Amino acid sequence: MIKVLLIDDSVALRSAWAKLIERTLDFKLVGSIGTESEIIATVRATHPDVVMLDLSVIDEPSLDTVHTLTRETPNARILVYSGRDPREVLPRICAAGVAGFIGKQEEPARVIEAIRRVAQGESVSPEGIVPAAPGVAIKPGYTPCAPSGSG
Repeated sequence: MIKVLLIDDSVALRSAWAKLIERTLDFKLVGSIGTESEIIATVRATHPDVVMLDLSVIDEPSLDTVHTLTRETPNARILVYSGRDPREVLPRICAAGVAGFIGKQEEPARVIEAIRRVAQGESVSPEGIVPAAPGVAIKPGYTPCAPSGSG
């Protein structure tokens, strides 16, 4: 069973995703929250395998919350779910320890698959964006996320 914590500031999207996650047989929704102030305490209380995080919930330029999550709860893998341009945010979020990125425009089945892949230890990035190898300078269109499972 993959324990999923859903974090999105849109009540409508959070509700729709919560219903889909609850109906997915190998998933268990352990929480559904909409504010940054709830994140750390909820992660500590629920011990999720995957945190599905909408970037609009956090202070995205600093990524302090993401850094705290990856430091204090290393077993919780973070999948960013955002409408932002991945080339704009991937270098920063991957450097902060995020396991993957999936766009809000993706079909629900692709998002569900991304959650499964992240839970299995893979990294997920948008198709066509090739992750850079560790220690390689970041080039436009590349991200420092781990290369396994990209696409």
